[in-house]
Amino acid sequence: MSSEPPNWPPIISGAQRPAWVLWRDVAITLFMWGVFLVILEIEFAIVWGNLPSLAPASAYSGLGFHAVRAELRPAVWIIVLLVAILGISTLLSRRRRVRALQLPQPGPAPDDELAHDLGMTPQQLEALRRHKVITLDVDERGKGLLAPNTLS
Repeated sequence: MSSEPPNWPPIISGAQRPAWVLWRDVAITLFMWGVFLVILEIEFAIVWGNLPSLAPASAYSGLGFHAVRAELRPAVWIIVLLVAILGISTLLSRRRRVRALQLPQPGPAPDDELAHDLGMTPQQLEALRRHKVITLDVDERGKGLLAPNTLS
């Protein structure tokens, strides 16, 4: 049986993400919605007999299975490429997680070091620990400000 607590390693949620990651996610999402709408327009054209507005009428003059497949081929290749990238990223993330789980749990920080990192004396830290609810505010530079809350 392991001596580590069941909540190790800690899960970090709401972590800061670089701006490029956010823009990449938005671009991929918008692109995939665009592909989806093109596919829907072609399918509705087949069902209702109307020609899609994205291409000249001559391009869709005999909408049959082969014509639809030819129209969707570029989108399918992009989807296959994105699924492959997602699969590789998932495998790399799982490998990184397995390595992280094999690391030993860090020991507790000494009180004087913890108090110094929080910008207070060890006595202030001990007094703060006696409170049931504590608020931690962190500014843009990572500097923390601890304040006890009083519940009435």
